[in-house]
Amino acid sequence: MLTFTSNTVLITDALGAGESIEFAYKLDCQAIQLAGIPEHLTPKLKKKPESPA
Repeated sequence: MLTFTSNTVLITDALGAGESIEFAYKLDCQAIQLAGIPEHLTPKLKKKPESPA
């Protein structure tokens, strides 16, 4: 069973391994889907718009 705590650990592990926030987000969405939870598309990643350099 996938819980909030296991999701937090999954994301923290990915970030601790040097992966990007986007990677950790996608990994979490996949874990939700693999757990059979139909709301795998519900989480949204909010990013600041890139400013022109």
